[in-house]
Amino acid sequence: DEIPVPSYRDLDRIETNFLRGGALRVVNDGIVGRAKKVLKTVRSMNMSGWDWIEELANASVSRGGDDEESALEVIGGRPVVSLSDVFGGFRIRYGRAFATGMAAYGIHPLAMKVLKGYIVTGTQLKTDFPGKGGIVTPVDVIEPPVVKTKKGDVVKLVSEEVYRRVADSIDQILFLGDILVSVGDCVENNVELRPAGYCEEWWRNDLAAKITEKGLTSIAEKTGVSEKRLQLFVERPFMVKPSVQEAFALSIHGEVPLHPQYLHFWTNISVKQAVELAKWLKGPFQSINSKHLFPNIPDVKHILEALLVEHETTDKMIAIGDDDFKVLQHLLGNAENVEEDGGDVLAFLRKVSGTDVRDKRGSSLTARMGRPEKAGPRKMSPAAHFLFPVGMAGEATRDLLTAADKTAVVAVELVTRRCVECGAIGWKVVCESCGGETILHGTCRTCRKTFSTYVEKCDKCDGEVFFSTVQRVNLREELSAVLKQTSQSAPARMSGVKGLTSHAKIPESFLKGFLRARHGLFVYKDGTIRFDVTNAPLTHFTPTQIGTPVEKLVSLGYLHDIYGQPLVSENQILELKPQDIVLSRKAAEHLLKVARYIDDLLHYVGMEKLYNFKSINDLLGQLVAGLSPHTYVAVVARIIGFVDAEVNFAHPVFHAAKRRDCDGDEDSIMLLADVLMNFSRLYIPDRIGGKMDTPLLITRIVYPEEVDEQAHNVEVWENIPNEFYAMASRRAKISECRNFVRILGDDLSAGFEGTGLMFTHPQKSLVVSKIVSAYKSLETMLEKIYGQLELMESISAVRDAGLVDSIVSSHILPDIIGNVKAFMVQTFRCKKCNRKFRRLPLSGKCPYCQLDLSLTVFRGNVEKYITLAREMAEKKLRNPYLIERTLSAVENVVDLFTPSKKPVDKTVQTKLEAFVSDET
Repeated sequence: DEIPVPSYRDLDRIETNFLRGGALRVVNDGIVGRAKKVLKTVRSMNMSGWDWIEELANASVSRGGDDEESALEVIGGRPVVSLSDVFGGFRIRYGRAFATGMAAYGIHPLAMKVLKGYIVTGTQLKTDFPGKGGIVTPVDVIEPPVVKTKKGDVVKLVSEEVYRRVADSIDQILFLGDILVSVGDCVENNVELRPAGYCEEWWRNDLAAKITEKGLTSIAEKTGVSEKRLQLFVERPFMVKPSVQEAFALSIHGEVPLHPQYLHFWTNISVKQAVELAKWLKGPFQSINSKHLFPNIPDVKHILEALLVEHETTDKMIAIGDDDFKVLQHLLGNAENVEEDGGDVLAFLRKVSGTDVRDKRGSSLTARMGRPEKAGPRKMSPAAHFLFPVGMAGEATRDLLTAADKTAVVAVELVTRRCVECGAIGWKVVCESCGGETILHGTCRTCRKTFSTYVEKCDKCDGEVFFSTVQRVNLREELSAVLKQTSQSAPARMSGVKGLTSHAKIPESFLKGFLRARHGLFVYKDGTIRFDVTNAPLTHFTPTQIGTPVEKLVSLGYLHDIYGQPLVSENQILELKPQDIVLSRKAAEHLLKVARYIDDLLHYVGMEKLYNFKSINDLLGQLVAGLSPHTYVAVVARIIGFVDAEVNFAHPVFHAAKRRDCDGDEDSIMLLADVLMNFSRLYIPDRIGGKMDTPLLITRIVYPEEVDEQAHNVEVWENIPNEFYAMASRRAKISECRNFVRILGDDLSAGFEGTGLMFTHPQKSLVVSKIVSAYKSLETMLEKIYGQLELMESISAVRDAGLVDSIVSSHILPDIIGNVKAFMVQTFRCKKCNRKFRRLPLSGKCPYCQLDLSLTVFRGNVEKYITLAREMAEKKLRNPYLIERTLSAVENVVDLFTPSKKPVDKTVQTKLEAFVSDET
């Protein structure tokens, strides 16, 4: 907890000066932050004495005006992209695609691009609905972004080609498009639903209901739309959409609401503005090549932008496309003849046109960038190639090659082993004296009883048993032996550790360290090689999406698609098996190196190679183990494909077996053979929490009914009923809808064994190609913040929200003040032994090494935000008090590093008598 203790600070036996009890985390994260979940559990268990939790769950942060600006925490470099009460951000759309749900959202792939790469596949969004956050994946069948160019054109980014045409001229993002929100996440978080905008799947339900009521043939005859087309509208609502003429016919003669493709965001304007637009449409215009040119009137231009009507502009003309022109003419053609009632604009349009016009706007959510996606090898600090102590001989990097050059022999604490043949004591598995086998040799500190197997306490006196002592190791001899064994040259660096933290102080062999260094691999505290990757859910995929040939998938057991058809095409949709995993390509390349390391290790100890891999494709079908940091149970998975993103896609059941969701956290992946060969309980640190994040146990088979409940709340239906939309429109509690929401837990209770899952929205691709994460590509925090401000200025939903004040108050100003304080009370560090001193020794040198000491907080860290903070205070901040605080902090830093211009008086030695009064 970020609360410093008032005394007993900087103790060698305590790793921190902050409270370690975890009480604040339990209260804040476990009770306050999850009050709705706790309330759900309390009610399901009929627990008494927890009435107060309902009041806590119902408490909500004020959203509106200055209250929202002050309540929203904005982190430097991580932009806010959407606000719940302002149009132009993400519109809520309910449903689940292949790779959403379980705290994962879907946004349009072109939204990722217009956001300049700040949000990409795997990036965490911090949100206010339905949970606190989740990662994002691309879903292309939802509403795309709408932008305004520097020329003034309004463009809907319906395709990659359209985006490329306007990418360099985008001036403002008028609308970010839809964000796909899982109904299962609403169930998990026990939320109050928010209204959804009218969308294709909702329209499909209305059409299907009308066909059921009137009959397919009757609807076809009344509307002039063929029965085949009507069936396609119902079966494939995202791929097959009616033409504008068909939409009018179905609405007027089929009594179906106007199709969402031809709806505009009418609730963004007033009835008066609608009438003004109608008058403009009645005025003079000319038609050229399916474009309709009208006079460019500023007020009308503003109305068109509010409606998100696509148009092109010049100084004098506004050009509207043919479909939009027909829609506007149809809806507003008779507006001048209908009396304005000043009320609901949708009711006005229905009255004018006789067409059922629904609300397309719906509701939005608040979202800002959270943690960036991650895919990288796990490294200790400093990074080590193997668990072997070198003390300070290897300097800061613990390099054994450096240590061997300086001194042949080092004295380090190592395990004691006794030779069963000659009784000699040493640290090696094979006796150096006679070549015999050695066994552990432990001694009780109290009664001196000896032990040949590992125990922590003496069975005689309950005293502590120790298995180590300080021993001398000839580094040059050990390195020479491994170079001779492998017939290879030494690597550039071969790092060990300063000291072993396990109870028995058992080291790894020099051969392991040498081979890991040669392959560019690093060891973790338990002897395994880890690769950390952001979690992402996946229930369905196509062979194309994961880059795996159809033939290979058939050999792995994927024989039929979700419709029961034999797998023959790379575009067929398959249901993911619960323990199959799709790896990040970075993770696959890392595991390929691990496989080669294992083969070399087996080869040099005289055993047959296990893998013999030539490329990452050879990893297909191989087993890995996934592990979450806060657990000690690894879960076995099988590799079936790869993606070019910094995420690992796996089934929600697999993630739940690891005790994880997909809200932005990352877990480690290990090659199963590495775990089985190189992990040892005797490597685990002997301290509180040392056993966590280690594969003490391995789950070989995952049973879906036994995993965490969050996976059971994933919805598995293929269509959201109109009843749900109606309840969302009146902001009902999700608990009121629970009886008709189909989730995985329902299927498990019905005996379906977790198979037969479906989705509501198809997903063309799991990743967005040729997009680079902006947050990770920008090197300095200053660049990230400037980029953040530039992006937020371009998003209409947040540009005027005063969020710059939040950036300064929650990030920049505390950073400046904290760095000044840290600079003033900093410690001093020895460059060689790394010892730290609270006060500078009189000699100015380390008492142990006699070398110069260095600062631990530097001037550059204190001054890094000064220019930015002053610029924000002078030009962008709104709060007068915050402006004064910021400028005051800036001036304090400037004064701190500016030499005083006041002349210093020459020191003159004074006699003691000068301080004695003459009167005495």
